[in-house]
Amino acid sequence: MKSIGIAQALALRDLARYGIVPRSDILFLGEADEETGQRWGARWLLEHRPEWFAGVANVLNEGGANEMILRDVRFWGVETVLAGYAFAEFQAASKEPLLALAVRWKRLGTPIVDPLPVVVRSFGMLANHLSPPLTDPLRHLERLRDNRSELESLPDRYGAFLQPRIFWSPTSAPDAEGRIRIYTVISTPPGIAPDPFLASIGRDAATVGVRTGEVFSTGATRESPFPTRFTDLLERVTAAAYPGISFGPLPTYGGATTSIYFRDRGIPAYGYSPIAMNITDSARRHGNDERIFLRDFLDGIRLYREIVLEAALNP
Repeated sequence: MKSIGIAQALALRDLARYGIVPRSDILFLGEADEETGQRWGARWLLEHRPEWFAGVANVLNEGGANEMILRDVRFWGVETVLAGYAFAEFQAASKEPLLALAVRWKRLGTPIVDPLPVVVRSFGMLANHLSPPLTDPLRHLERLRDNRSELESLPDRYGAFLQPRIFWSPTSAPDAEGRIRIYTVISTPPGIAPDPFLASIGRDAATVGVRTGEVFSTGATRESPFPTRFTDLLERVTAAAYPGISFGPLPTYGGATTSIYFRDRGIPAYGYSPIAMNITDSARRHGNDERIFLRDFLDGIRLYREIVLEAALNP
């Protein structure tokens, strides 16, 4: 998230440059490895330097999303809750036991849960901007609980907030020692930990000689409240730059941010991206051809500066 880190650092630099003294402290925390155990990042700091975070009212973090077609921004979403996320690596001398494992664990299926109110609100907002066949299901989540086939046809980015979902990678080429790998990602509704599913798959893998490698899990995730005075601040500054947009919460799946560790300690954390992304560029995020138009990046830096100024002067 170097682009967001740059925007954050420049915004705080400008506070000092203009001699602005915030009404309350604004802390900048730069750290990494949010999806690899967090041995030395925010998780470690929260456990070993809790006094740094005493009195912290809100965390503004990576995450959130928006969508722009041509030059028109259609919606702006703030991440207030993550689906549970787990990652595991499995190794074997041949690909057959790995593929068999993936077939046996193609679906997790249960339990099916009632979606959080913030999820219902978010998907209702998205339904106004997405094309069929997603529009109708996202507006009628209550119907999906009683229609398993329709629920399972929903993409994971939405379905993971109603039932646990699993994804398997293709098998890798053999490494220098002849080991072949396959990876799985598990996403679970907030409040449900992925760990029991990981443990069951690991036990199954061991019975057929498949070795479990690197493993990571967020555990059960929690939500940050929405709306609040702080999210109202985000909305009014964003709306000043992009009048008339749809603005609201946007649940995120398929990854982890350090927001989960703050939420576990009762500190509200919000994922916000200040950079308006064209829909074609948004689809390339996390890929080798990822890019951001320079004009959009500079606009994002200015927007983040306005948010930090507003937080400093009118928290």
